[in-house]
Amino acid sequence: QILNNFVNASYYVSGGGAIGMHSSSNNNITISTITGNTIITSYYFYGGGAIGIYSSSNNNILTNSTITGNNITSSEFNGGGAIGLRTSSNNNILTNSIITSNTITASNNIGGGGAIGMDSSSNNNISISTITGNNITSNFIYGGGAIGMDSSSSNNRFINVNLSGSANKGKGIGIQYNSNNNIISNSQLAFTSDYIFGVMYHSMGSSVNNTFSNNTIVNAPNGTLFIGQGINGTNLIDQDIRNYTINGSGGTLNVKRTGLGQIEFLTPINGSGANLSNDIR
Repeated sequence: QILNNFVNASYYVSGGGAIGMHSSSNNNITISTITGNTIITSYYFYGGGAIGIYSSSNNNILTNSTITGNNITSSEFNGGGAIGLRTSSNNNILTNSIITSNTITASNNIGGGGAIGMDSSSNNNISISTITGNNITSNFIYGGGAIGMDSSSSNNRFINVNLSGSANKGKGIGIQYNSNNNIISNSQLAFTSDYIFGVMYHSMGSSVNNTFSNNTIVNAPNGTLFIGQGINGTNLIDQDIRNYTINGSGGTLNVKRTGLGQIEFLTPINGSGANLSNDIR
């Protein structure tokens, strides 16, 4: 247990504010409780504000991590505000992570996700995650307000996420900048400050072939899906989409419903509406 500590770094934190891996692989960490800590750096977190995996740290397993009631502050997070993976940290497994009631503040940007994020990291599997009641604030987010993948973070899988909350910037789950073939599935999602899902345009490279499958939308007052211009191959599998926007010049889309069939848009579509399923019938 890591409880009620004060950590103040005057420069970079390479790894995590409480638990960190830097160029370290094949670790197995079970039952971590990080509660009531104040963790501050005046510069950057490379990894995560509480738990960070950084710089070719591969094949690690983290099970039963609880991060609650912490105050985590930085100029910039490159990875995640609570749990983050950065710089070719690949093939890691995170199971049963609970991130609740934390205050996560970036005076500049978050590259990745406000709670769980990946920056330049791929082939990771995150399952059975609970993210609720966090106060996430930043100047700008490249990725997602709660969960995000940024800067060539590809082939990651998020399964069975229970998300409830908001952030002052970013979609609930966001994908950006050459982050391809990621899967979000079988999750329960409520995000009140922006769209639930976002695949955003970036001038340096589009994110393609990402999949949203069989997620339950509990509450989405600001919309379910946002797709930026030039984003192709987004897959919706057994996925209800209510308020949506496909922006600018649009992108291609594949919609599949088990037992009914599949519609594949081979040329870009754009527009917005209140119910995507009804609009494409």
